[in-house]
Amino acid sequence: MSAAPGKPIPAACGDWAAMKAAYRFFDNPRVTQHSVLAGHFAATAASEGPVLLLQDTAEFIYSRAKPGSPPC
Repeated sequence: MSAAPGKPIPAACGDWAAMKAAYRFFDNPRVTQHSVLAGHFAATAASEGPVLLLQDTAEFIYSRAKPGSPPC
């Protein structure tokens, strides 16, 4: 799974046995989101330089004006 982090579990695992093992792992009550991400958190905290937290606040309005109405 680490070789394909952006893929869904079935695609990242490659075969049925690995996929079943992954689902069993994540179904274990001792496995938490924090424990899975702890290594990533530690590596990010240990990195040098600033950490940028970017946010896009753009909004898209897909409705169209009715014919004959003034532009928005």
